[in-house]
Amino acid sequence: MSTQGNVLIVKELFAATGCGDLRGVLALTADDVGWVIPGEWPLAGTHRGLHV
Repeated sequence: MSTQGNVLIVKELFAATGCGDLRGVLALTADDVGWVIPGEWPLAGTHRGLHV
């Protein structure tokens, strides 16, 4: 993918995040995504995949 294509995806991802559009965020996210949630609470840790 081109640099312009990558920039467009990132812009769309930030727009979806800003609107609270979880489905939009997940549609733009790879199936094997890695999530790191810091802190000391039940969701904290390193996670892999689209588990919602």
